Amino acid sequence: MKTRTMRQIIIQALCLLAQAGIASHALAQATAEEPAVSAERKAAHAQRSAERAHIAEERKAVAARRLAAETECYKLFAVEDCLRVERNRAREAEAGLRTREMQINDAERKEKATERRRSIAEKQNAQPGPPGETPEVGIGVRGQPHVQAPRTPRTPRTPVAPTPRTQDLQQREAEQAQRAGEAAQRAGRARERHAEELKAAETRRARVAREQAAAAASGRKPAAPLPVPASEAAR
Repeated sequence: MKTRTMRQIIIQALCLLAQAGIASHALAQATAEEPAVSAERKAAHAQRSAERAHIAEERKAVAARRLAAETECYKLFAVEDCLRVERNRAREAEAGLRTREMQINDAERKEKATERRRSIAEKQNAQPGPPGETPEVGIGVRGQPHVQAPRTPRTPRTPVAPTPRTQDLQQREAEQAQRAGEAAQRAGRARERHAEELKAAETRRARVAREQAAAAASGRKPAAPLPVPASEAAR
């Protein structure tokens, strides 16, 4: 009777030690992985901050170039054509900067969503199993066969359904990605329009130069330029 009682005590003690060892291993593994994840997040955050600062500097440069170009336009004969070209060029550059900003913001939101999901999964995995469940432990006492501790069947966990907040977050991410793609397409179309308008402006400048040269050669006063159409002046 005493031998049996002692054996049960030893089994229970070994079960507790095994559980403590499993918990320590899981804690050590989580602790080892955490610095790597934290360093990766810090590096991504630093990269995004640097990119935002670079975009801000480029935006200032675009504004400065536009101001200088408009100042030069007022010195030319075809002022409106020159202004329209330079303003379209500035709008195109600004559209590209906005697209880059949207991409950075979208990447940041996705990283935060991934971090939230990872935190939720860690909390769920850290929940203890049903009471009475013990790992398998085998011992031998004075040549006796190994004894296996009783195991209580684990109740299967119910899959966690996505919460409305998670669904809203996923929907917002999809909408933001779609808007970023549309902004990139608009920027491409703006570049095409800019190229066409630049070509038209060069053609008009050449025509005006020829007319002025012909007028100067014949001694006539150069004709005044045609008024800018209302549709073009509104751009």
